[in-house]
Amino acid sequence: MNKCRPMLALTARLLAARGVQAIAVDLSGTGDSGGEFGDATLDDWRRDLDRVAGWAARDGAPVTGIVGMRFGALLGLELAGRLPGPLRIALWQPVASGQLQLAQFLRLRVAGGLLASGAAVDQGAESVASLTAALDAGEAFEVGGYELRPGLAAGLRGPDLRKLAPPADAAVRWFEVGTGAAPELSRVATDRLRDWTASGIAAEGVAIAGDPFWNTVELTACPELAGQTARFLVPGP
Repeated sequence: MNKCRPMLALTARLLAARGVQAIAVDLSGTGDSGGEFGDATLDDWRRDLDRVAGWAARDGAPVTGIVGMRFGALLGLELAGRLPGPLRIALWQPVASGQLQLAQFLRLRVAGGLLASGAAVDQGAESVASLTAALDAGEAFEVGGYELRPGLAAGLRGPDLRKLAPPADAAVRWFEVGTGAAPELSRVATDRLRDWTASGIAAEGVAIAGDPFWNTVELTACPELAGQTARFLVPGP
């Protein structure tokens, strides 16, 4: 989230220049929201999004577009199914599933432990498998300064792009950022876009050259992604 804030802010400013309001949501236990990360559940986050969408509609500005980054892309697709349409949905570098997102999160702890101790996995260091087993046994532990509890971990495993689809009347743009002069969409992207378009959904994929800002050491940005997203969400000059 900390790595993505500058990109979301840039996109929001571009949308504002086109006369569209944007809301950046700090889900429960994250950012400036109330509560602790360890107390949050996936259902809490779903309710957060529903409350924000409901508040916007009551304020005379119903949600017409969604931007979802990484695991947020899965939550965004879920939310789209609960909102009136038609919607324009921008997916930024979606993860294939919540299970994969959880495994990537656990790898942060594994890597941190190896760096701190210099231990090898076969010498008794933690692994993704051992941490998963600990969660299944009801244990909680810290990852990168955040407490991860079994309830949230279990919820994260549920969402899966193979089981999610945008509403039939939605327009979808799947964005991926890659290094090199001519990056290509991932296999996950091409498979999902093929399935969605086959079912009649207006879905396209775009690969953009740039830095993977969501996991670089220093804060980086991809202005082209922000610009293309704003133009997709609000078509026009």
